[in-house]
Amino acid sequence: MLFLRNEIDVCTEGFREATREKVHENLKNLFCQLPTRRFWIYLKLLRVMSLNPSGTPEEAFASVQSKGEPEDVIVKG
Repeated sequence: MLFLRNEIDVCTEGFREATREKVHENLKNLFCQLPTRRFWIYLKLLRVMSLNPSGTPEEAFASVQSKGEPEDVIVKG
């Protein structure tokens, strides 16, 4: 999911902003149709990567506690 998002960002670079927003909206809708656990992992990975930009995502993900985090609340909703 992260790779797909990055590829879409690269491929739509230079497009009009309205077109890019529509593509990102479609991608968001696609992600919401995936199994909940996969979406939860994607959200958690994004948050961990934003909090800990150094190191690999796997290292950062392994060090995170998963109780009451924002993505946990979103997925339960």
